[in-house]
Formats: sequence, structure tokens, C-alpha cells
Amino acid sequence: MTYATAVEKRFQRVASVAHMDFGRWSATCSARGIWMIAVDLTRDGPAPGAGTSGSHRTIALCGLTMIVEGFDTYAIGYVGPAIAKEWAISQVQVGLVYSIGVAASLVGSVVFGGLADRFGRRRLLIGATILFGIATLLGAVADGVGTLIVSRLLAGIGLGASIPCALALATEAASERHRASVPVLMSAAIASGMIFSGLAAALIMPAYGWRGLMAAGGIIPLLLVAPMYWGLIETRQAEGEEEQEKPWRILTQRPIATLVAVMTLALFGTYLVAFFMSFWLPSMLTPLTADIQGVGFGMMVIKTASLLGSLTVAALMARVQPGRLLPATFLIGAVALALGLRDHGNFTMTVAVLAFISFFIDGAFSGIIGFGAWIFPSRIRATAIGVTTGMGRFSGGTLGPMAGGMMLDRGFGLPAIATIAAMPLLMAGLLVAIAAGIHRRGNA
Repeated sequence: MTYATAVEKRFQRVASVAHMDFGRWSATCSARGIWMIAVDLTRDGPAPGAGTSGSHRTIALCGLTMIVEGFDTYAIGYVGPAIAKEWAISQVQVGLVYSIGVAASLVGSVVFGGLADRFGRRRLLIGATILFGIATLLGAVADGVGTLIVSRLLAGIGLGASIPCALALATEAASERHRASVPVLMSAAIASGMIFSGLAAALIMPAYGWRGLMAAGGIIPLLLVAPMYWGLIETRQAEGEEEQEKPWRILTQRPIATLVAVMTLALFGTYLVAFFMSFWLPSMLTPLTADIQGVGFGMMVIKTASLLGSLTVAALMARVQPGRLLPATFLIGAVALALGLRDHGNFTMTVAVLAFISFFIDGAFSGIIGFGAWIFPSRIRATAIGVTTGMGRFSGGTLGPMAGGMMLDRGFGLPAIATIAAMPLLMAGLLVAIAAGIHRRGNA
């Protein structure tokens, strides 16, 4: 019996005793998929200098870290309406709480991404996980907006630092043939975390409120620290690459500098829409149902569609040129958003339409993050990921929630909001095509 077959049978035994309602089905498939993906992606051989089992563990643990990142980032979207009601604050103030964490992630991505290329990704990823776990626990005991802002500030730094480190580790632990797909799958893991956050909101908030949800978001990453300490390999050292130039110096040289600028603008447009949708969808669904469990279930359906879109794009990335696949996905997502986001007046219909839209938007989102991680050379990968995702996440992720709050407060209708939100998606698709052309000419 092969190792992969043994793992498959183990999961079959787990599934046979699980309660396979929709929420548990989504969670089981997400956890099972991360490990099976890790096995498949290293089947052609481990990363240079690393054992096969070490590569398996590294990809799986990075995937779990991205699940936790998705959970922590998007659980705050469920917390927002409850905080606004309990503390009697405006939607703009809630948007500020959302945005401060996103702004702080810029520091984590840029600073720690550069340090990871010089000193190793493993130790910084573990430290970042500890930081955003403790910071989220601080938010669970916040007694006002000020304390919550400090919590999201520290959590944002940790979350921002974890992304370039995990993407770089997982990409380099995979076999050479699969290195274009693994960062897309890491982005799909973030979508899995969104599903878990919806399930957790439906199960925890009715009994323990928003503080219970934030406490869960702080405890889960801390439980990963010990497995990460013993299981992660340091791919930067394992590859035995000598740093002849500092990563920041390489980043300012053409064509890398041009590629960084184009990808940063593309990620700005993508994060702008992704954060707006993720943070404000619960607030859009809440008026259609008085049941917080219903909102959580609806969001779980939507994020399951997001996960399926991400996995679909990941599968197609190995077969279709990213310079063609991703612009087409962005185009379909923009058209679906502009035409589909309407006041349907029915909870079920609204959830179905939003699931269809999210399939393409979040598929494109995962694809562009994966594409951005793959096109940069290994010696500056974490630095480049940190700069592009950090700047894109900061600018788009800060403006998205705040703009959404202002539009909702001023009574903008859903058709107007959808039309405005479709424009950045079209821009991102065009910029991805340009970046693919730059990368192709650079390798010619």
C-alpha cells in the first residue's frame, strides 16, 4: 500500500463516523484536501535538499496556516454587525476596525517578507502565527473600539507576515512540475478558512457572541505552533542558494521592478473587491433573515463556491496559460458582479447569485496570488510576494471596507455598488495579461 493510499483510507474512516451535514462536509473536505494536495504535489520528488515527508508536512502545514489566516481575517466580518449593535457605533467606525488590520498587514508583508529571504521563512512564519493568535485573543476581551483597533493592528502585522512566508515555503517544497499550482492552492486554503469562519459564526455566536468567535480565532493558530515547530522545513536553506545580492536591490532592477509595479496594481484592484465583498456580505444578508445562523450558513455556501472556483483555477493553471486564463476569469467575474448583484428580496436567491459571482471572483483572486508567487525567482520570492501582496492588500483592502461602509451609509443601491466594484476587476485582468507578457519576454 502506498503512502497516499494509506492517507486516503485514514480519511475514509474519519468520514464514515462524521455527521455529514453541509457545514461538516465543507470542513472535512477542506482539511482532507490540504493533506492530499501535499501528497500529490510532492509525488514527483521532494524539494531539493528536503525529504519527501518533510515536503509533505511543509505544504500541509502552510495550507493549514492559510486556512487559519482566512478564518481570522474574515471572521471579523461576522463580528462587525454585533459590535455595531452592542457599542452603538456607525458602519464607518466598523469599517475603520476592518481597515486598520489590513493597513497593518502592509508592515508585516513588506518587512517580514524581506527578512524571510535573508534569514529564513520557517522561524518568521512561526513567530507571525504566534503574534496574530495572541492579538486576536486580545480582541476577544476588548472593552471598546480603541482596544479592538490595537488588537487588529497587531493581528494585521502577524497575518501580513504569514502570507509571503507560507507561500514561499509551500511553493519551494513542491516538486518543480507543480510549482505553478501550489501557490494557487494555498490561496484556495484561505477560501477554506472563510468557510470555517462561516461555520464557526453559525455555531459559536448564538451561544457565546462575537467574543466567543474571536477567542476561537486566537486559540486555533496557537494550537498550530508546536506542529509547525517540529514539522516545517526551511526551504531557503534546503535549496542551498547563495545570496549574491540583497533581495531589495534585485527588486529595483528591470524587468523585476516593472513586474512588481504591475502586479501591485493588479492586486490592488483584486483586494479592493475581495475585501469589500467578504467584509460587507454578512451585513447585506442580515436584513434578509433575522437568524444569525442563517447568515452564517449563507456565507458558508458562498465561500464554498469560492473554494470550488479557486480549485478550478488551480487545476486549469497547469493546462492553460495564466496570461489567458486569469484575464478571462476576471472578465466573467466582473460581468457577473455588475449584472447579478441586485436586491432580489429573497434570501435563498441572493445567496445563490452571490455564490455564482464568488466562484469567478475568488477563483481569479486565488489565481492572481498564485501567479504572483510563481513568476518571481526563488532568491527574492518572499520579498516580492511581501511587497506586491502587502501593497495591494493595504491599498485595496483598506479602501474596500471603508468605501463599502460609506456607500451603504449613504444609501447606494446594490446595482450602483456592483457597477462600481466591477471596474477594478476589469483593470486587474488587463494588468495580469501585461504581467504575463513581461514574464514571457524575460524568459525568452
